[in-house]
Amino acid sequence: MDHLFELYRPELRDPILLAAFAGWNDAAEVATGALRYLIRQWGAEPCAEIEPEEFFVFTDTRPQVRVVDNFQRRITWPQNQFYVAKPAGSSHDFLILVGAEPNLRWKTFVGTTLDYASELGVKMVVCLGGLLADVLHSRTPVLTGSISDPKLAKRVAGLGLHRSRYEGPTGIVGVLGNACRDRGIASGSIWGNVPHYIGSISNPPVCAARRLQGVGAVDTSPPTAIGQRALTTDGAGFVRSRSRRRTGSSPAPGSRARSGRAGSAHRPGQGRRTAVRAR
Repeated sequence: MDHLFELYRPELRDPILLAAFAGWNDAAEVATGALRYLIRQWGAEPCAEIEPEEFFVFTDTRPQVRVVDNFQRRITWPQNQFYVAKPAGSSHDFLILVGAEPNLRWKTFVGTTLDYASELGVKMVVCLGGLLADVLHSRTPVLTGSISDPKLAKRVAGLGLHRSRYEGPTGIVGVLGNACRDRGIASGSIWGNVPHYIGSISNPPVCAARRLQGVGAVDTSPPTAIGQRALTTDGAGFVRSRSRRRTGSSPAPGSRARSGRAGSAHRPGQGRRTAVRAR
């Protein structure tokens, strides 16, 4: 594979690919935040990365410069990196892809991704995303999405996933899902609904809900107590902090958002790091 750099070739047991991309598909970073949390908690190790040169416009998605030892400057390029996780007690291993939505050559990008995943034995792909919606930060997080496999769709419905009927512009998550269907790979996407009035703030409750449902959808055996604790502790702290910031001079969120309209989305054009509906 021309565009892939492998650190090593892992041996995986019935692996599942979990993927999330920063940018348009990742409002409040709930998708990439959820997977980075799992990478830390599962002790996942990097195994490969997709070379960025062919897929990014660097004047749009710019590389970052950091000062390291002895005041030397180091360039960090946009990354799409694969990690291997083998959670204790799980019936599956996980291949995790976290990175940034590419600017160019999406068909080649998803082809490279699925070629590599298939070589490692992946037969199921679950993508995570985040969208702005008319929901309240103080209510239970709302998750929407779609699953191609009927048995998996039934299991996810039991976990409270609202089926998406979105039509319109899509991102790399939608293109990856379509490529999976063309190849006969079971796939799905799960989107966290982020309150539109705080869409630029990292949202721990939605991240935690995404971790629980994203993993629970494909594997009932991994311990999800970590995610549940995060959902209760981080979520409670987040709600308290947002409630304290609601002053008399600020319009109440309830005047612009109703929790009963979980599928209603905010207006487009909110910037690169937001999504509009479940794609």
